[in-house]
Amino acid sequence: MLGSRLGLLRGPVLGVAVFVLSLISGNAFADLYSVGPDGNYVPRSFDAVGSGGTANQFLLGDGSLGFNGGLAYRAANTSFYAVANDSFGSSSLVSFTLGGGGSYSTVGSLGSGFLGGLAYNSADGFFYAVSSDVSGNATLNRISATGGSVTALGAIGVGFYGGLVYNPDDGKLYGISADVFGVQSIVNAIDIATLSMVSANLGDGSESFTGGLAYDDSANLFYAIANDFQGSSVLDSFTAATSAAPTLVSALGQGYVNASLAWLAANSGGGGSVPEPGSLLLMTTALLALAFAANRVRYPY
Repeated sequence: MLGSRLGLLRGPVLGVAVFVLSLISGNAFADLYSVGPDGNYVPRSFDAVGSGGTANQFLLGDGSLGFNGGLAYRAANTSFYAVANDSFGSSSLVSFTLGGGGSYSTVGSLGSGFLGGLAYNSADGFFYAVSSDVSGNATLNRISATGGSVTALGAIGVGFYGGLVYNPDDGKLYGISADVFGVQSIVNAIDIATLSMVSANLGDGSESFTGGLAYDDSANLFYAIANDFQGSSVLDSFTAATSAAPTLVSALGQGYVNASLAWLAANSGGGGSVPEPGSLLLMTTALLALAFAANRVRYPY
């Protein structure tokens, strides 16, 4: 009886194992998006990023603007928002959708120097962005969802160029800034009301996290894009407790240095998260072991 039951399980279990293995080898983080360079090194290639590397979705605009100031997703209207900059340093907030093929709408003008990241706060309905002056002094700004108003909330320090994200689990913004050597390797939890911060090391200082910061609220996991001195980009993941030793997810190629990384499912009830490759491998091993046991019971020799 036991052998027949295990035998009936063998086919479905193997099928599930194969499916899980496909997640490991494929792009298991299909809800993460970033901005990389086009063929002329203009930051406007909108790409899905994950454990399988990158997959281009489309090019944003006609190449006259660089989308290098931040990226966020607003679930309420299923739209992405990005900070674009022209050759004079003028910044604007734009919006677009996955089905738009690269066309975008200008939401509003922001001013200049918005290069430090963009976040959407689902609790208050505002966007937040980091702007900097020529000396690198950073200001946190609140932006209305319609782009009609930009309010400077106050100074937050120097050298914030790595990305910004809202964490709905604790109600704080998280931004990446420079260490004493100018490397973007500090992650800061920012209280929106007081602008007080709690800072921690991000990595060991050998890489600069200039490619953006995202948060998966269904898994309590941060993602960030790091770059080495040759411009090679990698996707890392970490928790608040493991920021000093982030986990490598995948290599992305080169040029992901635009403080732009967004989790599509953020603040939309979760459910879009896929376990990390290590968890998937353990799951697959257990499933294959069960399938093997079923086969041994049915055919012991």
